Amino acid sequence: MPASDREVWDFLRKDQASSSELNFITYAIYSFEKYDWISQHEVAAGAPPSQQDIDRWTAQITPYRFSVMREKAAALFDDAARRYLADEIERQRQDAVDSSILAAVRSASAFWKQAALALLTATLAPIILGGMILGARYYDLFYPTASAVSRAAPPGPDGTVAPK
Repeated sequence: MPASDREVWDFLRKDQASSSELNFITYAIYSFEKYDWISQHEVAAGAPPSQQDIDRWTAQITPYRFSVMREKAAALFDDAARRYLADEIERQRQDAVDSSILAAVRSASAFWKQAALALLTATLAPIILGGMILGARYYDLFYPTASAVSRAAPPGPDGTVAPK
């Protein structure tokens, strides 16, 4: 584990998945925690810690603690970016809503478009319904029932005729 400030910086930069910004913020969080520890040590011991004490404290920071610092840095960066861009995001969102509502109103309220749809519907509906009615009426003429087929059949081999 790193035992000095320079080693901490090298350790943080070693992670290729992290951006430079996250490395800077993570190092700043490390520095703040180091400052808090030094202040606490001065109160407890009555004197500032030696460089060996500081290096020992640094060496005791676990990889998990560094990952927690990195997560805290990411959350801090995300929060700062959202606050910085909040007005811009809200303006863009409002512009998108306004333009989509306006486009929908223009599209739905075009008189000629509505008139064409009404005329098409008024023309096609009776034609389709009439075709369905005629189709049902003439179905029996083209496709006779079983009883009509038996009446039209020639007499059987014993000379009997099917009843009419």
